[in-house]
Amino acid sequence: MPRLARYAIWVLLLSACSSSDTTDPLSPQLWSAAQPSATVGSESIQLHIVLARAGDVSYSVYATAQSSLTAAQVREDADGAGGRAPVRVGTTEITQALVEDTVAVLLQGLTPAQAYYVYLAGTPATADPAPSDIDEVRTVSTTLAERQPAASLQSAALGGAVGYYAYLPEDHYLHPHEKFPLLVFLHGSGEKGNGTTELNRVLVHGPPKLINGGRDLPFIVISPQLPAAQGGWPTGVVDELINKAIADYRVDTTRMYVTGLSLGGYGTWAYAVAKPGRLAAVVPIAGAGSTGQACTMKGVPAWAFHGDADGTVNMSGSVNMVNAINACSPPPSVLAQLTIYPGVGHDSWTRTYDGTAGHDIYAWMLQYHR
Repeated sequence: MPRLARYAIWVLLLSACSSSDTTDPLSPQLWSAAQPSATVGSESIQLHIVLARAGDVSYSVYATAQSSLTAAQVREDADGAGGRAPVRVGTTEITQALVEDTVAVLLQGLTPAQAYYVYLAGTPATADPAPSDIDEVRTVSTTLAERQPAASLQSAALGGAVGYYAYLPEDHYLHPHEKFPLLVFLHGSGEKGNGTTELNRVLVHGPPKLINGGRDLPFIVISPQLPAAQGGWPTGVVDELINKAIADYRVDTTRMYVTGLSLGGYGTWAYAVAKPGRLAAVVPIAGAGSTGQACTMKGVPAWAFHGDADGTVNMSGSVNMVNAINACSPPPSVLAQLTIYPGVGHDSWTRTYDGTAGHDIYAWMLQYHR
């Protein structure tokens, strides 16, 4: 299981009173118990603020812990007047209508795996029952998740460990009751490895490359590494990876997709033929499949890509599969699609995955459900 974000929450309460007044012990507390709290992603922190009465909350976020930060200093930094170089600042108003309700403040664009220290200064809108200046500073310390952490499973199909990268979209962290589509990416023969020290080979192409470069995708993305001794992608391994993802994450099982390039293109066709009932759509690139079994997967929308100058896997591998699916009787409700790039060799995947060829395969997949 990939290591999810770890965060610890502690509370520091400071009360500052004016020189002419003392705080009335009967005055209601500003913060509700155990607040604030936080939900942590790989690039965002969502603060959850609950106040017991109306007021303002100023917050300043730092990459290092601050020593004895006062409410006045938090507000200075939030207003841009301090000198402590916070990475995020702001002020949120809690109106009377929002009292005792959870107010969410989303801090985005942060750095994965980085530790952050959030300081919040609460100021009540009115002093009740006696005039007073009640300031409370509270802190949330957290470490963000890795963007695409490494994980592994013990594969019964292979009799050993299979390493993989697991990417969770930011909303998977921020919306804990929602389910998300799953995309399994199968690499080519050049990226095989031991699943540990050689796992980073998987990052050279396709979705894991895009994710590693900062692109957000609306899927849970599982990118495994095939052991070097394996000649091709066993359907049993792909099945185990999907089962593992379902067990570990909130997968929408009606929206599960497989894509792959070259050897992974072969694996994509093979899995769709073997397990058509599990998939909502597939995108095989520069691969080939068994035309004699093509009709078993005619219920799975397929969009194949190939270069007509591919000297490694002839484009007939994609042409024949698409033609075989569309020739089934009765024909598929969604005809298989084929895009051939003129003058393009074996690498027909870069322009397909990054969208520079003008095709959005991700939106295309997401339109299909089981």
